Amino acid sequence: MGGIVGIQRATRERVEPDEIQHLLQAVRHRGPDDTGLYQGPGVGLGHARLAIRDPGPRAAQPMSDPSGRYVLCLDGELYGTAALRAELESAGVSPDSHGDTALLLATLATKGLEATLPRLRGMWAFALWDERDETLVLARDPHGGKPLHYVERDGEVHFASETKALVQGGARADAASLHASLLGWAGSYGERTLFEGVRAVRAGECVTLRGGRVADRRRAFRMADLADPALRRELDAESDARILERVEAELARSVSAHMESDAPVAALVSGGVDSSVVASLARREQEDLPLYHADVAHASEREAAERFAAILGRELVAVSVSDQDILDNLVRATFHNETPLVYHPNSIPFLLVGERAARDGVRVLLTGEAADSYWLGSPFVVLQPFLDRARGGVEGVQNALHRLLPRAAGLLWPRRRDDLAEQLRRLCFRYFDDEAAAEARAAFAFVEPARARRLHVTTLVNVHQHLSTLVHRNDRMGAAAALEPRHPFLDEDLAKLSINLPGRFKIRLTARFHNPRHPFLVDKWCIRQIASRYVSDDLAFRPKKGFPVHLYRRLRIDPDLFDDGFVAEHFGLSRFALERVAAEASPLWRSHLMLAEVWGRLFVRGESQDAVRARLDGRVTIPG
Repeated sequence: MGGIVGIQRATRERVEPDEIQHLLQAVRHRGPDDTGLYQGPGVGLGHARLAIRDPGPRAAQPMSDPSGRYVLCLDGELYGTAALRAELESAGVSPDSHGDTALLLATLATKGLEATLPRLRGMWAFALWDERDETLVLARDPHGGKPLHYVERDGEVHFASETKALVQGGARADAASLHASLLGWAGSYGERTLFEGVRAVRAGECVTLRGGRVADRRRAFRMADLADPALRRELDAESDARILERVEAELARSVSAHMESDAPVAALVSGGVDSSVVASLARREQEDLPLYHADVAHASEREAAERFAAILGRELVAVSVSDQDILDNLVRATFHNETPLVYHPNSIPFLLVGERAARDGVRVLLTGEAADSYWLGSPFVVLQPFLDRARGGVEGVQNALHRLLPRAAGLLWPRRRDDLAEQLRRLCFRYFDDEAAAEARAAFAFVEPARARRLHVTTLVNVHQHLSTLVHRNDRMGAAAALEPRHPFLDEDLAKLSINLPGRFKIRLTARFHNPRHPFLVDKWCIRQIASRYVSDDLAFRPKKGFPVHLYRRLRIDPDLFDDGFVAEHFGLSRFALERVAAEASPLWRSHLMLAEVWGRLFVRGESQDAVRARLDGRVTIPG
């Protein structure tokens, strides 16, 4: 893991080391172990290294191939690489390092980009410089597990793992993206960022730079490509026992691959089913596996996590996270997340538990992330078929009234598509949700009836949207703590199996009162059945919590916070208007504005973290 940065110019003018060091300093926390630079004709590359695989100097980056034609900077990890290495060795190619950077570079140099990308498994973002053709390729894994951003300006392209390297000295907010974040969008999927002119390399995308400009952008991989009619028919015909056997085998293989490391590995456990399955399988690989847990005030799951640790025969390292801890670390977490923490306030517990693990020497932290998206663990998703039927009945009556009494019905029940707030949301989101859903429906058009198709589409949409925000959160908070979170549920082969599984293997009726939010319905059916082989039923069938943070609804925010501030300037608010907001807005909405204020002061106004913390001190408080 690490941070990568670079510049390519329209001319062959030299990129000075100080220019690369300036970018590199902004991502240095991603790779505290070492840094490296490369200079070529009109190009400069930099890498900050977190040494996990082959920690010695042989794996230092930027890394050149023996011919000198190619130079590679890699952030992330490749898993299950034995087949790639065997192919190279059979062709007489033996990389100097046993790390994955040398393996990837040799494969790219030998087989080419087009043939290499489909073979990669893991989470990665890389920059590959081809000195002969003078092209620079930026590429990102199918899940977007590792970040990569770029900006074109003045005849050159700058790129970096984190946007803060590209907006040093202050930035201009992208208004639509900022407004979407206030509406609850996490600001971390697709190509969009919260900064004007700064774009993300999309998940599964390759961006080719030539002559200091973007010459080509293409999606090398889409999650919808995993839709497979033959596999869907095969799985539909399988018995429950056989499906459970296949899923467990794939998950066990993935956990084993994700534990490949020359640095210490631990597991993050919440007390929930997903992390319990991952940690149980990891324990078979590493007997002394350390277990870490975030014990969040007002939503503690510590008792369940301790019961799970006792089953594994391991001590639980629990990190207590109070309301004050959340407030004290809000500015720092926003700085690393690079978006207002509206969507994932639980970023802060993740950061704090990661820092404790890093202090103990841990460099790799396994999580249960992605299970909810692939295996449908959201209460709303579980209830959606029933909600749709109820909504359909109500909308049928409303539509009839719209036909008979259009003016009255329009006042009483505005149609969703006519609702101005809904249209604003869609404009701010730039219709990304609609695009993802349309792509998913096209991919699974072969599934009948429509009711069965819906759960496949829901899975793909979850992966495009919510899951991408989670991997963003985990990457940024992990990097801030100088460790690498890994997510076995993101394995490509396991993902393909999950995406094509019929819905009955994810959501099922049950005679037991499983969950107050969806009684008599079991979510993540496969995963819970597998978990019951390792832990007690009360743990295997626990309702999901996920480090919940409810502080925002209870904060007391003084209007003085916004005086001469970012929010007032951005929206053109007078002192009178700010007082009205403080008097009339809900506590949650005031908190959203406070989060935008923190973000704007950090990134648009360029204030230091200390200065922003001082601004919050006494103006944002927790009622006694």
